[in-house]
Amino acid sequence: SVPTASLGPRAADTPSVLFGVLGVLALVLALSLTAFVWVCCQRAPPPPRRSFSSCSSSSRGARSRTPYRFVHMLKSAHIYPETLGERRHPLATLKPLTQPVGRSGESPRQGPAQSPDAAAVPAKAVGAPVEAPELGTLSFSLQHDERKEALLVHVKEARGLPPADELAATTTDPCVKLLILPERRFRGQTRVLRGTRDPVFDETFAFYGLSAVQMEGSEITFAVLSFGRLSREEVIGEVTVPLAGIAAGPEVVAFCRHIVPRGMQKPAGVGELLVSLSFTQADSRLTVVILKARGLHKRDTGSSLGAACVKVSAFAGSERVLKRKTRVRRASSGALFNESFEVALGGGATSLELLVVVDSADGAGPSPLGRVVLGAGAASPRARQHWQEVRAGGDAAGRPLARWHALQPC
Repeated sequence: SVPTASLGPRAADTPSVLFGVLGVLALVLALSLTAFVWVCCQRAPPPPRRSFSSCSSSSRGARSRTPYRFVHMLKSAHIYPETLGERRHPLATLKPLTQPVGRSGESPRQGPAQSPDAAAVPAKAVGAPVEAPELGTLSFSLQHDERKEALLVHVKEARGLPPADELAATTTDPCVKLLILPERRFRGQTRVLRGTRDPVFDETFAFYGLSAVQMEGSEITFAVLSFGRLSREEVIGEVTVPLAGIAAGPEVVAFCRHIVPRGMQKPAGVGELLVSLSFTQADSRLTVVILKARGLHKRDTGSSLGAACVKVSAFAGSERVLKRKTRVRRASSGALFNESFEVALGGGATSLELLVVVDSADGAGPSPLGRVVLGAGAASPRARQHWQEVRAGGDAAGRPLARWHALQPC
């Protein structure tokens, strides 16, 4: 008989192993092909982005902008957006603020009053002694609510801003910072708009705690900033507007001003003096503290200051009953005194005169720069209010009250 060969278990498993290896190779090939296609799709160029910085953009591009008007309630960190029903054209004339600002929800009753420079932008910047470089223009409006003691500032838009740096020759990332002087406790900032030299901010700031008397000696400064690729923050220029005439009525006053380099707008006065007063009724004694001075300069001559001092005089009618003087301090534009004097008001003193005397650095000799009169005969409403508040609020503790006062040129 012929013996028959029998297949072992290993020979029987050979086809199944072969099919398993082929299946694994097919799976690896499929996964590799899928990964290759995914990488190629990721490297595809993104679709072109539409630019919103052009002033002549279509209505479709204008509607795609952020449809919000930001209303800042200062002093507070909260921002209250309000949806706009219709987007105005960037070059439209300033209109009154229609959104309710404040707790009572009242809106302005009249349209914007035309300021002397609202109809057309002047050829030269106000207060600039030389021709300023072209830094663009800033449009804004101001309104004072005397009942609420609130100043409403509407920052509308800027036009023709210079580029931030050489790498971004056609665009910049601007924003506007607001500061009310001389208090320096009222400030705000708009949001940063990316990639535009003609930003439309359309933001409203409400500064509470500004009475009509405080408005007389205050001014508001708009600092226009840009953020470039090579620098974090760069000052393009600034616009300064006195607030003395804004408190005359409730109407909205519109402005369109040239942006000038920082420091080119000279202040109207000759400086400011920080004075602290305290009064005790027990002995009818007034304590006067001359704290410091800032912004000292001569309007007629361009010579720098070398030293300064303050002469303190108390008057009973036209008769001088007290005469004192601080120590002479070195000063270029400001000086720190921090000296106190006591005046007995029981003797009939009704007014106080503070005379700032400066000495030029060129050796021209001392000369009076400016004065502040408190009490009877005070020309500034701010000075009269300071004197009246101290006299009316005097107590045994003699709490001091410090205020900045603008110097009246001599």
